[in-house]
Amino acid sequence: MSDCGVIISSGRKKRRFRPFKFLVKCISLVMFLGIVAALIFAYHLYKEYSPVVKGYYEDAIDLVRKSSSKDFRAEQTSYIYDSSKKQIAKLKLDRDISYVSFEDIPQRVIDAVISIEDKRFWEHEGVDWLATAKAGVMYLQDSSDIKRGGSTITQQVVKNQYLSFEKSIERKLKEILIALQMEKKYTKKQILEFYLNNINYSNGYYGIGAAAKGYFNKSLKDLSLEEIAFLTA
Repeated sequence: MSDCGVIISSGRKKRRFRPFKFLVKCISLVMFLGIVAALIFAYHLYKEYSPVVKGYYEDAIDLVRKSSSKDFRAEQTSYIYDSSKKQIAKLKLDRDISYVSFEDIPQRVIDAVISIEDKRFWEHEGVDWLATAKAGVMYLQDSSDIKRGGSTITQQVVKNQYLSFEKSIERKLKEILIALQMEKKYTKKQILEFYLNNINYSNGYYGIGAAAKGYFNKSLKDLSLEEIAFLTA
């Protein structure tokens, strides 16, 4: 009967160096450390700025709660007519205003304004976060040359009525917080009405009603498509 032998190797198998696997591990480690650093940084920002943001948020709630549609109805221009109802004089200070209710705003005016100013107006809740993010990236790239603010129609109403026109993160944050509250209290139609009646069309004309009379001597409903394009552009 022959003997059966088992050969056992006592040597350890030498591992091959895998550059790709090593690179993946290095990248994973760097990403992990980056996430940890970002979380630490975010925590410190939260501790430092949370009370400030909370204050802005509470101010926004209080401001909108106390607001009313009258806030957006500036004193209108006065007209004097003769006995045959022909206009003979117009009395105004530095602003020429002719308030137009939403029901009297032609649909093509609404469509033109939304297509130019805020394409997602009917969908968002006061802030277009995608447009805001793009504007934020542009601000980080060059804060001295901002051509796009990312403001929705609601935000523009807030800025025109309650805030200054300075370009700062603080003002933008206030604008966003107030806009979000505005959309909880007012309908989209109301907000669009506020917007169209408070835009500065230059030469002392505030609101599209005054602009229609001032530039074309027409009421808003009588404007041609070309005249509407001129005003909304």
